[in-house]
Parts: sequence; C-alpha cells; structure tokens
Amino acid sequence: MLHIFVQNTYAQKKTPLHPFIGISSIYDSCQLACNLFSINRAELIATDNLDFQAVINEEECYSVPSGFQPGCLLEFRNQKWFLIRVVSGDTLNFHITNSNNYDIDAAIWGPIEAKDLNNSCAALTIFPHSCDYSFDHVNLNIFNPQQDDFYLLAVTNFSNAETEINLKQPEGGKVVFSYFCPDNISLNTPLFGNQKQNATNELKMSSILGDSVQIKAFGGHTVELLPGFSTEDKVVFEARIQTCLNTSENYTAPSENIICEDFSNHNLNTPHLYANKNANELVGTVFARTQPEYSAYDNVWKKMEKVGEDTGADRYWWAYREPYIFYSTVKLRSGAGCPTFTDTRTTYPYNYQGTEDTPIASIPPITSYANIQSPFYISSDLNIQKTRYDTYSMYLRSGLPNLQYRIEGGYWRNGAEDLTYYEPYNQREVHVTKIPSFTSTKDFYIDFTQDGGLTADRYLVTRNTCGGHFGNTTVFNRVADSTVYVHTYQADINVKMKLGDQPSNTIFGSCFFMGKMVPGVYEKPLSSLKNEYILDDKIYLRIKFQ
Repeated sequence: MLHIFVQNTYAQKKTPLHPFIGISSIYDSCQLACNLFSINRAELIATDNLDFQAVINEEECYSVPSGFQPGCLLEFRNQKWFLIRVVSGDTLNFHITNSNNYDIDAAIWGPIEAKDLNNSCAALTIFPHSCDYSFDHVNLNIFNPQQDDFYLLAVTNFSNAETEINLKQPEGGKVVFSYFCPDNISLNTPLFGNQKQNATNELKMSSILGDSVQIKAFGGHTVELLPGFSTEDKVVFEARIQTCLNTSENYTAPSENIICEDFSNHNLNTPHLYANKNANELVGTVFARTQPEYSAYDNVWKKMEKVGEDTGADRYWWAYREPYIFYSTVKLRSGAGCPTFTDTRTTYPYNYQGTEDTPIASIPPITSYANIQSPFYISSDLNIQKTRYDTYSMYLRSGLPNLQYRIEGGYWRNGAEDLTYYEPYNQREVHVTKIPSFTSTKDFYIDFTQDGGLTADRYLVTRNTCGGHFGNTTVFNRVADSTVYVHTYQADINVKMKLGDQPSNTIFGSCFFMGKMVPGVYEKPLSSLKNEYILDDKIYLRIKFQ
C-alpha cells in the first residue's frame, strides 16, 4: 500500500543558535510533549483563540518521543504545545503572528490515529503535516481534515525575545485549540477574539481596560484592581475566576470506552501468567480491546501496559510485571464495575530452568543441505526436569509441500500438514505447516526434507525456561550456516516484538531471526517494537551447532 503524506513547508535560511539535539533545559526533567493532552485531560483549557507569552530561556521544558520528526524546525527550543480539534472546513489556513514581529516558527503533526489522544506520541514520529521556519511570520495548513480530527501544534520562539503570540481561528474553517493549564499568565496587549484564559496561580493583564490598568486573578478566588483602574465608558467589569478546570469538552479516548471483557483462562483473550525465576517476579499478559487492570498481593487495582497490537484484530496485547513476594492469586478485570477473573495458574516460581546442556544423540552429518527458510513456533512445557519432554505442536511457514521431518536422527516422518488451523484457545486462524506432537530430549536435532531425504535442513534445538508455565524459549541453531531462529513463548504469535535489536520480521511475532551467531550463552531483552515496554530483561539463549 502506498501512503502519501501531504506537507507544506515554508523555509528561509536561518542559522540555528545551536544544532537540534533534542531539548536542553534549566529543568532537571521534562514532560513528554505528546503526553500533555492524553494524561492531563483534567487540566486542559479549550478556547477559540489565544494570546500567550512566548517561552524564553527554556523556561518551559518538554521532551519528545523516540523517533521524533521535527520537519523543517532545525532549531527546536522555547516550545509551546497545543492540541487542535477540527470543527469544520476542507482547507484550514493558520496565520500565527506575534506582537513584536520577532522570529517564531511552528509545525503541525497529525491527524492523530483513530482520533485517540493516547496515540499522540505516534503522530510525532511522522513528518509534520505542515511546517514553517521562515523569519517573521508563520503560515500553516491542514488539508482535507475530517470533523473531530486531532492535530498537534508546536510554536517555538527562535528569537528568544519577549513577545506575545496570537493564535487565531484559521481561514477556511473552525477549530478548537486546547492548551495545558499554566501556573501563571501575564499579557500586556489587548486580547483578541473569544478567549478562555485560565491559570492555576495568577492571571495578570495590562492595558486592557485603560491606561495602567491591571487585572490580577489569584487561584480562582479573588480579583484585585490595582491603582490607576479606569474605563472611558464606565463599564462594570465582572470576573468569574476559578482554578483550572477541564474545558476540553469532556473528551474520552475511544480506547477508554470500557467494554467488560472475559479474562477466564484459555478464552479468546488468553491470559498467560508465569513466575519468572530469573527476576523473581510475576509476569502476566492478556489480550483486550481497552486497557485492563490487575491486582496481586496488595489488592490494589493497577493498569496494565500496552505491548503491541494483535495482527488483524481490533484488540491489543497488555502486560504487567510484579515483584514476587509470596504465593497469591492474581485478579484481572476490564475496569471498575466489570467482572473480576482470577488466573488459575500458580504464581510460585518453578525451580527448574533448563539452562544446562543435555546429552544429544550422536547422528551422521548432513552431506547435502536443503534450506526450508522458515521461522518456528513450538509449544512445550519445561517446568520440571525430566528425561524426555512432550512437544505439543510445531508450526512452520505455510507452503512447504512434501515436508518430512525426523527427530534425533530417527526415521523420516510424514504427517506435516499445510493448512489453515483454528486455535480454539485464541479463537483465531493461523496459516501454517503444522507438525504433530512428538517426544524428545530437552535439546535435540531435527531435520527437514522435501525430496525424500536426498537433501536435508538440520537444526540443533536448545530449550530453557525462565521458571514457569509458558515461559519457554527455544533456539533453532541451523547447522549449515550457523544462523539462528529464536522462538519464545513469552511473546505471542500474532504480536510483533523485538528481541535485542532484532524485530520479529517473520510471520510469527514470537519468532526472531537473529542471523549468524557465535556459539555461547547470550541474554537479550524482549520488548515491544519501539522498546516502550520490556516484557523480559534477559531472554536466555544457548547457541550451539554440534
């Protein structure tokens, strides 16, 4: 599919005061700019127009997400961020001015996916919809928006000089601007248009009602008229002052419209709980449409974190990690008022981890190699030490005709099926080549052929567990070229993730092609694709080819 992103850029050569390296600030920590509008919705002020003081000397500090695309903004300091909601219009032309005609710049990103403010950070990783880095004006456009689309606007003060910036309605339509409620507001010029000015501590305006007139509003309680107050027409001034309240039209994110879901074991949401012996912690995952909650030892409900999207479905994969304290029951629910489900699996960490090398059958070498070029998915359970283990099923890519396989150098087996397989636990279809269950040692050789054994593709398979149910990791070490596939049951077949630096670029989200590796022991983190969430800090890999 071809995606075309329309952008408008106005640029004039300017020498940056310092190269763009993110944000440097006098503050020790900064708010993530794109989180202002999703996390702080109770402190957003919505307005048709807005006059505001330009930020100078980095007095307000914001950081940007990994992969941020600044577009034409070569210099990106003294930021002020706004949320734009489109009310009407096909082409919106914004003209942003300032009282002293100093050098300001601006850009618009969006629209925000699914009109959901929880996707704001993702919008900033795409090149701006419109951007202006010229010297003395800012002109921006939004083309073909939909009603109620959200966009992010950043206005920067390149000049680093005191000036007041005027944010007005665009030509060609109507929008609503929302801003994060500041501690203080001080303006020295008459207000333009219909504005909602609100501050937590102090609101101070000069030259609005007459010479030397100031109106100062404290914390939502009082109005003080300083000496010199006068109006030519003796207008009675009425001020209704209040602390910052949410005037952003009671927005609720689509992903937060809670629909109570079923989290009983082995249903379509498939909760998986295991106790990680390596990290002495509990780890749980579940599929859900909206952000679910869990409760462990302290009976306090906590939000789970999003790991990734279920491919081809309208749900996400969520997870939690909790320090292991004692044996307990973990509870799950969609949210307050929804049914509570208990995870019936044990929270006690298993002692056996299977990180040791085990005896492997001595078998003749391969002389003529095939290459099935397939990732792997394997279902087995290593929670106790045994001589032999059941493998419940193994998947390879679909489209492998006449596939035969043998375990530990035994006879060639038939029975591999190229099919569309319905997983009853997950209630989803997978298109795979499925190998029936078999029994083997923990570490074993597996060979594949498509020509009756004339050529074969051999893998030395090593397995281990983090110490709990569904905590297994299986490494397929390809003997022919020392390349490695890793399948970990801590990921999911339908969710793309990352193991170390390698994304799951295979058909299985839980399988990773690691390329050529040197024999040895490795530990790699298992994370969401952009490393927002670490599901396991140390996935244990044993690499060996003989």
